[in-house]
Amino acid sequence: MTHQKPNHLGREYADQFKDRSMAEAYVNYPPYPAEVFEVLQSLIQDETRTVLDIGCGTGELARPLAAFVDRVDAVDQSAAMIEIGKARKGGDRPNIRWVCRSAEDFPFESRYSLIVAGASLHWMDWYDVLPRMAGALSDSGYLAIVGGHEIDAPWVDDLKAILRTYSTSGDRGSFNVIDQLEHRNLFSVAARRRTTPTKHQMSLERYVDLLHARTGFSRQRMGQESAEKFDAAVRDLISPYVRRHRLSLEMVSNITWGHPLSGVA
Repeated sequence: MTHQKPNHLGREYADQFKDRSMAEAYVNYPPYPAEVFEVLQSLIQDETRTVLDIGCGTGELARPLAAFVDRVDAVDQSAAMIEIGKARKGGDRPNIRWVCRSAEDFPFESRYSLIVAGASLHWMDWYDVLPRMAGALSDSGYLAIVGGHEIDAPWVDDLKAILRTYSTSGDRGSFNVIDQLEHRNLFSVAARRRTTPTKHQMSLERYVDLLHARTGFSRQRMGQESAEKFDAAVRDLISPYVRRHRLSLEMVSNITWGHPLSGVA
């Protein structure tokens, strides 16, 4: 069994999230629905409720979770993400410990009731990080992988063509991190949950800006001319769907929880 990850998940692509422009664009995503946090809370069985959010970004999971647990360690390699996360709602809670380190450099010294990863695991060195997660969880602890913000919209298929044209990371194709980890004997799934769709509205400009939080669309790496052409193409595509200056979006999240493994067959 090969340890080789898909090429588009290499370190050079993960490092894009260190860009200030990526962190600034990230805040445009709608928040995770309350149902996500109800599920995550239900997975914590220990009396002392300690959570690790690995690859936390701006703390979209860490900040709301901190309201319900004793401590959250929010770890990310991007100083810009952490700086913005601290300034956002709930980011100054005293029970959040913000740590600017990569998952590979994080020591996993505590014992956690729950480890959460929101669309971040695919960038990590799986054979290094997953076994150490296993050792850092309590006997009743889980690793919960929360799928990214999925948008069900009538323009998605046409948008994919624009994304392929302008991405600095090339065409990533289809990819499922859960399947990859299971195949490598690094993760055992216990259960899955797909949230009830929730409605959100946002301006066209906010929607265009949030696309720059995706890998391959950092404004710093695209360059001004390419970024402007990309933005114009997206506006042209989506403008017909704007009603009263707002786009209507339907969002869902996927939660998969289970046990990290050693990778040894």
